[in-house]
Amino acid sequence: KNQRNQSLPSKQPLPEILGDPLLSLGTPHGLRLEKQNDTHQYLYHANNNQRVTKTTLQGDIVWSTDFSHWNVTHPQYWPIRPTDAIVVPTSSNSTHDEGLLLVADGYGSGWVHTLNKTTGEYLEGRSFGGRGSGPDEPFFALPHSISLDYASVSSGNGGSFDTASSSSKNNNHKKKEQPLFIVSDRNNQRLVWVTADGKFIKEQRTDTTGTPLPCNIDNSYVEEGKRYAAIPSLGHDYGSLVNGSVSIYESLEDDNDAGIGTAIVARIEIAQLLGRQGHQHPHDAILLSNGDLVVCCWSGPPNPNQGQAKGTISYWERLRSVTETQAPIKESAEKW
Repeated sequence: KNQRNQSLPSKQPLPEILGDPLLSLGTPHGLRLEKQNDTHQYLYHANNNQRVTKTTLQGDIVWSTDFSHWNVTHPQYWPIRPTDAIVVPTSSNSTHDEGLLLVADGYGSGWVHTLNKTTGEYLEGRSFGGRGSGPDEPFFALPHSISLDYASVSSGNGGSFDTASSSSKNNNHKKKEQPLFIVSDRNNQRLVWVTADGKFIKEQRTDTTGTPLPCNIDNSYVEEGKRYAAIPSLGHDYGSLVNGSVSIYESLEDDNDAGIGTAIVARIEIAQLLGRQGHQHPHDAILLSNGDLVVCCWSGPPNPNQGQAKGTISYWERLRSVTETQAPIKESAEKW
């Protein structure tokens, strides 16, 4: 609501500001929606200033966990600057890892911590990661985001978990024992698949496919048996954050060995197309249920000859080539 003040007609009242002022203190960074059902929905706010907060959609605080004392109580995890959080999906046949919230400390010490999602209590002994760059290990240089691998769950909104994808039509579909999560290890230029307790599953580099400095991944969108993943790239490198873009990857939905494929079917050159309007450094991207894309850009250093970089949001429509009868044609002719 607060972003629309500039476009409102002069006679229309200003939007209501929701929530406790505490939510805007410090450096708000990550915002995650949990939809348990139609009546129980919550937001998890990751704040760089040593805080994670759970609220209702109206902004009422359920709990707020302050980590500012960890320099004394947990010095092994200091400094801590949370950047993202994700709820571990519930299971229909097990209580394993239910009621948990995973918190990525991207700008701090590179750990992923576990909280009780109901109370906000930190769970001792369940942190994993830390600074590192070794292959095949859950070490992170900068775990900027932690996302649910939707290929490992049955529900499109991540609210429930089953042992097989609900849309699978293959009886030989390999069953998963637990949901998987994808850590966007930005400074190591890779994605890392882990379980909720930190077991390393696999990694996939992104710089080799032209997507350096990955900030996030969303692979929730499935169309005609193919799963698509959107990965925003902050820019070429930290020395020159030019050419910020969002890459769209494609894989078969029933390919259990890969939550995303290595084939890029589209790359949206955000900075090249909209850089002069301030859209320069893609920082987050989500795919909507109709295939459209929403991209959030960071207001970082300005790109050469493009003016000021601004905190922006852009909407990209999923385009489809059609015949004269408006019937969709081959997937290869489709694009964003």
